Amino acid sequence: MPPHRLDASSCFYYIGATIVSQQRENYNWLIADYNGQEDDTDFLPVANGEVVRVIQKGAVYYQVEKDDEQGKVPFECL
Repeated sequence: MPPHRLDASSCFYYIGATIVSQQRENYNWLIADYNGQEDDTDFLPVANGEVVRVIQKGAVYYQVEKDDEQGKVPFECL
């Protein structure tokens, strides 16, 4: 094993015999406004230009986090 190696797929660093793992955070700028869905807190209102952290990608909606709130946003907004 090489003394220092970066595995880009999962971001593992090998330093001697110690393995340090770092989770990659997936942040995206929004390219469109989304007002959410009235009376449904599962959907998060967002504005063009804001930055959100993507938690999970789905076929139609992404689960994102913004300002300690989580919700679904259409993937077209990212």
